[in-house]
Parts: sequence; C-alpha cells; structure tokens
Amino acid sequence: MPTKEELRTRRETQITRAAYEIIAKNGYENITVQDIADRAGFSKGIVYYYFKSKDDVMVSLFDSIIAVIDSRFAKVRREVPDPRQQLENVIRISLDIVNEHIEFYRVIMVFWTQIHHKQFMREVNAKLFSHWRHEIENILDLGTARGVFKRGLVTNIVASSVIAKVMGVSLQYIFDPNAFDLKVIREQVIKEVLAGV
Repeated sequence: MPTKEELRTRRETQITRAAYEIIAKNGYENITVQDIADRAGFSKGIVYYYFKSKDDVMVSLFDSIIAVIDSRFAKVRREVPDPRQQLENVIRISLDIVNEHIEFYRVIMVFWTQIHHKQFMREVNAKLFSHWRHEIENILDLGTARGVFKRGLVTNIVASSVIAKVMGVSLQYIFDPNAFDLKVIREQVIKEVLAGV
C-alpha cells in the first residue's frame, strides 16, 4: 500500500502527464481542468485536490520538463569528463529531443503563446532558458579552466548562441520535418559550435 506522499506523487505525475498529452494535441487555451481529469482518468475534484488551477498544473508540467532535461544533462556530467565532449553531448541531446519527443517542443511553443497573457508563463519560460544557459555556461567554464576552450569566452553569450542554434533547428524541424536530415544538421551545429569555442 503506497504512503500518502507516494500516492500524491503518483497522482500529480499522472495529472501532469495527461496535461502534457492533451496540450501537445489541443493547445493550452482549448483545454479545461475537466479535459485533464478525463485524460488522467480522475474526477475534476481529484485534479483540484492536487492543483489549485489549470495554471498550477502547467507550472508542474514545466517543472517536470526541466527535470527530464536535468536528468539527461546530469548523466552527461557524470559520465563524460571532457568538457568538449560534454558540450557536444548536450547539443546532441537537445536536438535529439525534437526527433524523439516532438510533442515536447509543441508544448514549449504553446507556453510561448501565453507569455504576453500570463506572467507565470513568462516566468517558467525564463526559468527553462536560464537553466539551460547555466548548464552550458558550466561546461564552457570548465573547459576554459582546463584549457580546452579559448580564454576570454563570454560564456553566457556563447551559451545563448548555442541555444539559439538548437531552437532554430528545432523549430524548422517541427514546421517541416522533411526540409533536412536532422542528424546531418545536428552534426553541423556541433561542428560550428566547437569551432567557435
């Protein structure tokens, strides 16, 4: 029998996953708490027991997206000692997500559409990009300290540039997956980034 905390975690995860699936398919504005509850197999009251509102579910969803990215990046940091290889792997992971989980980027795009209407959406988007930049900056700092990367790199600018390349490729792929071979362009992005650091 699960503890109360285990049950809470399980139910919150089920509700968040249901929200993820339904937002990827229908967008944010077009769904209700009832839609999320139906998808999760719960009553609306159960959703409200764990979350104050649809927006609260969205914050939890965003936090879970960040946790997935964190776990992948943490694995790179643990298993790959070379900063150059870490940077390459972070770019590869970031671009592979669009191919493996295209709905992830669709959900992110849905969040973008809300940043002018909902302050919390702006904040969670800023949190995601800040976190992503910080991960890349840490790799760049480590590589600079070890003499692997050029001295004098402005790491927050380089990190922002890496993210811009990844997001640009990802958006193009979402809109037109037949425009290019994602693996080929991924390797080109890696080559260009590594040449610049």
